[in-house]
Amino acid sequence: PPSRQSSSSSHGGVIVDDTSRRSEAVTLRAATVGSSNPRSSKSDTPKPHPRTPTLNEQAELEIIRKELIQKYISLGHSEEYATKEVNYFLEDSERSAQYVDMRRLAMARGNDLGIEMFVQFAAAFLVGWGFSWMMDAFHAHMAANPDGGLPWMP
Repeated sequence: PPSRQSSSSSHGGVIVDDTSRRSEAVTLRAATVGSSNPRSSKSDTPKPHPRTPTLNEQAELEIIRKELIQKYISLGHSEEYATKEVNYFLEDSERSAQYVDMRRLAMARGNDLGIEMFVQFAAAFLVGWGFSWMMDAFHAHMAANPDGGLPWMP
């Protein structure tokens, strides 16, 4: 960057400030940097390709699509009309993004792994079995020691 010393020169009784000229020149040079290629334009730049959804995302989107179609049908619309409207809504990512994200979040809360029911039943079985085993061991110990002493308590 040019130095910021202010120097004034006199040209025929008119005082000219060189500092303003230098800052204008710097601004003009900075404005033209990078725009020297007349062939480039915004329309020539390739648009980024949208991300391809995963199989899981496609399955979720299909579930959302079926739910929305059923809602339209329950409101009394024909299946053809419902399908057309839902497809139009889901194809417009600006309009449907918030709704799809909300539905995906709701589905994820209710079904994180897809095997929750099995895991919950297995965990409940193991907890019940462990508690039952502890109670049987306690009753066996009490039967073997009629004075009621517990091994960890004198």
